[in-house]
Amino acid sequence: VWTIPRKISYWFTDTEEVEDSLDSMGAQNIYIGCGLSTKNYGSNARAKAAQIAGIPGFWADIDYGATGHKSKLYPPDQETALGILDELPARPSIVIHSGNGLQAWWLWNDPWIFEDKADHARATHLSKAFGAQLAAAAGKYAVDSVSDLSRVLRLPGTNNVKDPSNPKPVRLIIEDGPRWQ
Repeated sequence: VWTIPRKISYWFTDTEEVEDSLDSMGAQNIYIGCGLSTKNYGSNARAKAAQIAGIPGFWADIDYGATGHKSKLYPPDQETALGILDELPARPSIVIHSGNGLQAWWLWNDPWIFEDKADHARATHLSKAFGAQLAAAAGKYAVDSVSDLSRVLRLPGTNNVKDPSNPKPVRLIIEDGPRWQ
C-alpha cells in the first residue's frame, strides 16, 4: 500500500491487515500495488517492475470527463467509460470508481506467482498486450497506459483527494464479475 502526498509505503501479507490499518493511514490518496512482492522494501520505496513476483490478474484505468485530468480526450462520462469495458472480450471481475474515472480488474482464481524470469517476461508482455487491446477498444478516447507490473491503483474504501476542497470516495461499483483461470 502506498500513500501520497507523503509517499510512504506499507507492506502487508494479508488483506485484513490492510483494512485494519486504513484509519491510521488517513484513508485518503491510498493506492495498492497491482503486482505482488515477496519482500518489504521499506517505507520509502515501492517494488519496481523487475521486483514483482506475481500478479492477481490484469487491470485498467479509464479516466473520464475533463475535471481533474490533463488535456487528453478522455471519455466524456461514466457510461461511455463502461462502454469501453463492454467492447473487451472478457468482463472485468470488479470495477472501482476512483473519483475521476474507473479502474477495472480482471482477477484470476489464483494469483500467477512467477516461477522464473521467463514467467516475469511473459507476464510483462501479456500485460502490455492487454493494455493495447484496451486502447484499441477505447477508439478515439484516451486511456492511461497502466500495464506496468509495478503499477499502483486507488484502494476502494478510501478517498481521492486530488482537490482538497472536493474529496471523492473510491468505491466498488461492480463486484460480481467472473474470476478467470
